Amino acid sequence: MEAHRLLAKVLKCLLWAIWIASSHGSCRIRDEGYVNGGPGKNGIPSIDEPAFISADIADLSDSTRVIGININGTAKAYPIYILRWHEIVNDMFGEYNIIITYSVLAGSSAAYYSTDSYGTFGTSGYLYENDLVMYDRKTDARWVQLIGRKTKSCDWLERIPVVNTKWKTWKEEHPHTSLLSARTGHDRDYSSNPYPEYSSNNEIYFITSYRTNARPYNLHSPKSIVFILSFPGYGNGGENVELQSYLFPLSTIRTARTYNFRPQIVNRTAVGTFISDSDITAPLLMEKLGLNVSDWVTTATYYSIVVGYDEIREISAAFLVLSNQTFTNGHRTGNFEIHPMNGMSFACAMDPPLQWNITKNFVEEVRRIVDSDSHCGSGFSRIEIHRLPLYESYWFSATAIYPTSIVLSESKGSFFFETYNPEIIYQQPWRPWMIVVIATFACLTLILLSCLGHFLTDMICNQRTMKVFPLNRYSMDEVRLLVEAGLITSEQIKG
Repeated sequence: MEAHRLLAKVLKCLLWAIWIASSHGSCRIRDEGYVNGGPGKNGIPSIDEPAFISADIADLSDSTRVIGININGTAKAYPIYILRWHEIVNDMFGEYNIIITYSVLAGSSAAYYSTDSYGTFGTSGYLYENDLVMYDRKTDARWVQLIGRKTKSCDWLERIPVVNTKWKTWKEEHPHTSLLSARTGHDRDYSSNPYPEYSSNNEIYFITSYRTNARPYNLHSPKSIVFILSFPGYGNGGENVELQSYLFPLSTIRTARTYNFRPQIVNRTAVGTFISDSDITAPLLMEKLGLNVSDWVTTATYYSIVVGYDEIREISAAFLVLSNQTFTNGHRTGNFEIHPMNGMSFACAMDPPLQWNITKNFVEEVRRIVDSDSHCGSGFSRIEIHRLPLYESYWFSATAIYPTSIVLSESKGSFFFETYNPEIIYQQPWRPWMIVVIATFACLTLILLSCLGHFLTDMICNQRTMKVFPLNRYSMDEVRLLVEAGLITSEQIKG
């Protein structure tokens, strides 16, 4: 009977281990890229009680980079020159707990909703692919900043759209915005940069899977800017599928200005296979994006994801656009344009075109009657727009964290997606200080070996001196005294 109970326990443990491996193993980060960054836990202190000032009294140059967030009409801006000293700001937007993050080494900005289960967040002292690893102060679990996911499970944080732009642009779009004050409660010189020249050179500080001799890594320079459109989480109801991630290099999307597409869904039960985009209905897509499905949205609803970049205002955005009428020439052609003064324009179903500000975070429905001669069709037209999180990062960290992402490319004026599946190989990048350390160590080693050689030579000579004692170095009286003292024997006296 005891044997049966023991066997049952063993089987139970085995089944539990299999479940853990199947349900959580695919979500674990790669251990090779997870390293200690040096400062230690809370070594870079988060801002937990942020203070703000109004835009009217802010003494900030127009070109200063800020991370902007707008939730339910409340707009706030967080200067990068403050964030690079703290990396995390725990803030409140009404009843919502918000985490604003900036990883200096990865060049990435992101924001998330927190819950009472996690509380506030701090810096763990660890890095993943040179990206900030946070920890929550309720469970002490660690989270990768750019992914918004735990390091050892499939738990995700809900994402918030952010804007990484210059202060002039944000202030013009949100004149009533508040600005994070430099009175953070920490003694820091915010006028100085703790990482001088880091953004302008190609140095990578810690171990990474980024390689300069393989695609997609070598498509762009390591510190060039890329925008990441990533959709976290797995399907509900036991579906083992997830949306594909997309990378939009700044140099490419700046030329294209806008690019619209329908996303792919990865079938995780068969590696490297996708569900056809024709099978991804609007309700399914909205469910994957964590959006509430409106009553009018059906499997027949037309939709497109559009990513745009305004070079004049230095601002990027991504939207999901849904309509009850088809888009002109299909969903992959130029239905969307950037207008420097009016934001983004949707050129179909509206005459004049529907326009919206690409910095605002909102859901909008538009109902208009179009005449029967409209190129978008006739009858009742309806459009709904959802802002999607589009996060900025350095190219090297984005490709290392999302190596199988689909990349927007350009050739002879044509824009298209390319898919890669590189071999993951980790290597420690060489930096100038490493060469100095190695050279110093080599010099010290040579000096030590030289000293050791002299010591051994002297010791051998002394041993020989004890074995063969030369009389010509001492007088007879001195030799007699040495023999009487027992320091040498008469056998040692030669010559």
